[in-house]
Amino acid sequence: KQAVGELLREMEKLGVKFVIQNYAFEGTVIFNEFASLFADNGNQGLLSNVHDTKLEASYVNENEALGLKKLSKLYFDYDQVEYKAVTMIDGVPHKMRELTAAHVKDYGCDDTICTISLHNFFKLFMQLEHTWDVYEMVEIDAMYQHTQNFIKGFRCDVAKCKELEAIDDAT
Repeated sequence: KQAVGELLREMEKLGVKFVIQNYAFEGTVIFNEFASLFADNGNQGLLSNVHDTKLEASYVNENEALGLKKLSKLYFDYDQVEYKAVTMIDGVPHKMRELTAAHVKDYGCDDTICTISLHNFFKLFMQLEHTWDVYEMVEIDAMYQHTQNFIKGFRCDVAKCKELEAIDDAT
């Protein structure tokens, strides 16, 4: 586990761009395991240099579901390997950790291949529409804040929210 964290940190220091589907979830997982390794990177313990294909997908078509399997089917007509199909052997469910690496390889690589393929498609699409720079300027910082809010929570002034809601309704 420590070696994975150190590899991520070295890659981050080199400026490698990480492409992740749903950083709010995956970033939290990485934070929970490796926050101390990223404590001094300017993102409060979160992995830096990230693009999120879930956010990118919303720029391409905000009316579609943003899950990786649905996006892979929609844009590539590709059915990803299902967890249940991998872990169910002869009608008996198994835990992933009970299976060999050879048995779960296709499942393990599927998300990675689909994520980078979608990112390449979304980036090209947004560059052609001239929205890539907007995505980078607007979404990335918000993605980190959203993930921090998920990890640490956030204060909500209910009275102020009600006030703003009333103004919105009147408008």
